[in-house]
Parts: sequence; C-alpha cells; structure tokens
Amino acid sequence: VLCIGEIFGPINLGANYMFYDGTTSAAGTLLLSKIVAQSVYEHHINNNSNSNNDDDDVDPFTCIGMDCFQQTHWIIAGFAALSVLSSLGVVYLTRNVYNGTNQPPPPQEDTTTTTRRITSTL
Repeated sequence: VLCIGEIFGPINLGANYMFYDGTTSAAGTLLLSKIVAQSVYEHHINNNSNSNNDDDDVDPFTCIGMDCFQQTHWIIAGFAALSVLSSLGVVYLTRNVYNGTNQPPPPQEDTTTTTRRITSTL
C-alpha cells in the first residue's frame, strides 16, 4: 500500500492498490491452482491409467504417488523465486528514495545571464 501510494499518489489509492494486488492474486490463483495443477494432474492420470490397465482395483480418475503434484510444486517454487528476485530488483532500484539521497540537485546559475552582466558592464 505504501509503495502504491508513493508511486501513484493518494488520489486513487484504493483503485490502484486493488488493480495491482487484486488482479495479480486472481490471475495467479486461476493460473496456478486451476490450469497448471489440473493439467499436470490429468497428465499423470492418463499415464497411470495407461500403465495399469491390467489392475481392476485402480480408479482411472485418481492419481497416486509423488509424481502427481511434484511438477506443480516446482512450477510454484519457480514463481516464488522469481518474485523474490523481482522484489530485490525493486529494492535496488528504489534504494535512494528511502535513504534520503534522492535530493534534487541545487539550482545552477544561468550562464547567459552572467555573460550579459559582464558584457554590459564593459
């Protein structure tokens, strides 16, 4: 909330915060929980049902074993590592904002005015 307020200002803070927090949460939940996990699980169901056709006790819609969700966990761990790296990048890029060294440079004197003053006195 603080970063959004400092970057975009306090006028539309609620709308900006919900755009960045709500949209990414909803998209991540849909992508990771529904699409990725479901496709990995269904892929392993198909592999289990093809390899166990001679066993009548195996439910064709149940995945048994570590392989059912291991790939999903690695994908989510990769996204978590990527988010840590991007957070460190933001910290690096905004390091001067929060330690007080991001002061504006002192105003410089206009050299044309100085030249005019010197030539007008001659």
